[in-house]
Amino acid sequence: MELTKPELFNYKASLPESKAEEVVEEIEIKENYTVLDIGSGGGYFAILFSKKAPKGNILCLDTQKEYLDYIKNKVNKENIQNIQTLHYDGQIFPIKEASVDVIFLRNVTHHIKNRKNYFQKIGKLLNENGKIAVVDYKRGKFFSLYGIGGHYV
Repeated sequence: MELTKPELFNYKASLPESKAEEVVEEIEIKENYTVLDIGSGGGYFAILFSKKAPKGNILCLDTQKEYLDYIKNKVNKENIQNIQTLHYDGQIFPIKEASVDVIFLRNVTHHIKNRKNYFQKIGKLLNENGKIAVVDYKRGKFFSLYGIGGHYV
């Protein structure tokens, strides 16, 4: 059986080497936090965040509508009430400034062009004590798939 892209993203995120539970613990999400999951993929981390912030709001932001539809279907099936999906058109973030406690980017940063400008924009979305958590590839050997393709940060 072949997996869809969102299913594949969730499968990879669930692997022990992804250390998903440890990542979520390290971020120290409180029960009423608003978490912005940029590049949500299949929503694996969003669901973990929703358990940590049952009184909060988890915002899944992605440029791919098919991924957002997958997340919507999944949270509806599991009756998760605190996850919302938002489409990002690459220009304007559909989120109010100073309204987010945590911005989470996993395996997204290496896709961003002009990172300085991008992080200045998303920084405005954070509330006074907000934080950004980035999990991404590190540069490996030059003669590897990631090194040759520049698929790392």
